[in-house]
Amino acid sequence: MTITVLTLRLQPQVLANLRAYPWGAMFPGLAVLGIAGTRMYISKSNESRSFLASSAYLFGMMTSAAFGVYPYVLPASRGTQHGLTLFDAAAAPYGLRVGLIWWTIGMALVSVYFVFVYHRFGGKVKEGAE
Repeated sequence: MTITVLTLRLQPQVLANLRAYPWGAMFPGLAVLGIAGTRMYISKSNESRSFLASSAYLFGMMTSAAFGVYPYVLPASRGTQHGLTLFDAAAAPYGLRVGLIWWTIGMALVSVYFVFVYHRFGGKVKEGAE
């Protein structure tokens, strides 16, 4: 609770974004539900649901932070005119297109490698196996 109060005091952009876009409150709500679910499922020894709940918490926290400071990548502490926005930090359109093409190729290669490694080395290790 203290961190939330300090965030709203030090970063007025967060409250402004929440007022302008009320649907953005779902991100912190997801974080709260995720942390509550993690605690509940840990106490019930349900590892898979606890993992999913903790993933929801992390996703909620990351999206809350991104939503809160949008459009700033690096908010300034001395007035919004000094902050670095997404539009100021973006590369030229040509560079973004080239980057997207190479990112797509790279992610396809990583996916193929991941599937290969998973099938090659997947499964549980048996005790005493060498």
